Amino acid sequence: MQTVVLAAGQGTRMRPLTDTTPKPMLPAVGRPLLEHTLNRAADAGASRFIVVVGYESQQVREHFGDNRAGLDIAYAEQTDQRGTADAVRAAAPHLDDDAFVVLNGDALYDPASLATLYESGPAVGSYRVDNPSNYGVLQLDGERRHASHGRRRKAGRPGLEPHQYRLVRLPRVGDRLPRRIDLRTRRTGAD
Repeated sequence: MQTVVLAAGQGTRMRPLTDTTPKPMLPAVGRPLLEHTLNRAADAGASRFIVVVGYESQQVREHFGDNRAGLDIAYAEQTDQRGTADAVRAAAPHLDDDAFVVLNGDALYDPASLATLYESGPAVGSYRVDNPSNYGVLQLDGERRHASHGRRRKAGRPGLEPHQYRLVRLPRVGDRLPRRIDLRTRRTGAD
C-alpha cells in the first residue's frame, strides 16, 4: 500500500537540536526517526512511500535516495508548512486512486499497531490522554468505527486507543482538499 510520510516541518519545539537538522532526521537508537518509520511501515505492508519534505529537505533526500534498502521512495516538496492537509495535497500528484496511509515521519510506531492499520479499514488519528477536557472528542461505535466527533470531552472520561490516519479511495485527492484546513496538534503526554 502506498504511504505518505510527513517529514516537512521545522521541529521548532526541538530547538536547538533542529537548528540545522529536520526533526525526522534526529537520531533514535543510532538511526534517524524517519528510518524507523519507513522500516516499520514496510514491515507492516507499505509498498511505496511518498515522503513530504520541506525544511532541510536535502538531508532527507541524501540519506534515503529513491531506493534505500529496497524501499520505493518518491519525494513531494511542501515549501510552506500549512498543516497536514497541505502536506497530503503536496503528495497528491504521486498518489494513484488507491488507498493510502498517512504517517508522521518523526514518530516511533508500534509494529503490531502498524500491521493492524495496514490490514484494517479506515482509521482516524487518536491518542489516549490523561485529561481529555482540553482536546476534541471522537466517539466510536461497537465495531470501533467513527460514530461522532465534537469539540471537548468532559474530564474523567476515558480517551481512545492510539491509531493513525488512513484515507481510502480518494481519486484526485489534491483537487478535493480545501485550500486551508486548521489541524493543530497539542502535546498530549500520551505514552
